[in-house]
Amino acid sequence: MRSRDGLQCIMRNDPSLRTAVRAERWLVAILLVVAITIFATIGRMPPVVASHFMASGAANAVMTRGRYLAFLLVVALGLPAFIGFVPGRALNGPRPHVNLPNRDYWFAPERRDQAVAMLKAYFAHVGAGMAVFMAYVHWLVLRANAFRPPHLETPVLFAGLAVFVTGMLLRSIVLVIKFRGGAER
Repeated sequence: MRSRDGLQCIMRNDPSLRTAVRAERWLVAILLVVAITIFATIGRMPPVVASHFMASGAANAVMTRGRYLAFLLVVALGLPAFIGFVPGRALNGPRPHVNLPNRDYWFAPERRDQAVAMLKAYFAHVGAGMAVFMAYVHWLVLRANAFRPPHLETPVLFAGLAVFVTGMLLRSIVLVIKFRGGAER
């Protein structure tokens, strides 16, 4: 285990470690903003919330506002936090179980910290993206419940889903390219 001063010294010399710490801080900030947004808007929901919609946008399932809030806290905060933090912590073991290109190269002692930092940043980015997307979905459900009968604007949902999936694919491609290129350096 490194001392705090030792870690600060290493972080100054390794941009991957700085990026991982920055990404995790951004994830915490985004989760806080999403939590504030959820609690600030939940009172605008009706007591019985239309929470599931058909492709046409018509509501086909409801739940109480309290259950919707509990579900939203798990899906918009808990799951992104889990994805953003837990896999990165699991990499701290002596022999992490991870499948990536050039694994032996990247997990050699001299590059291990850099590899773990890149993966931690990746998971933090995925968690942050998921939290933002779920906040967007909450906003759409809030808007849908303003109509009588409730109606979800599915083209707007699918546009947001396309942006989210595209962002996650691009972020994954960047990660794979970084790990593939490592052994040739």
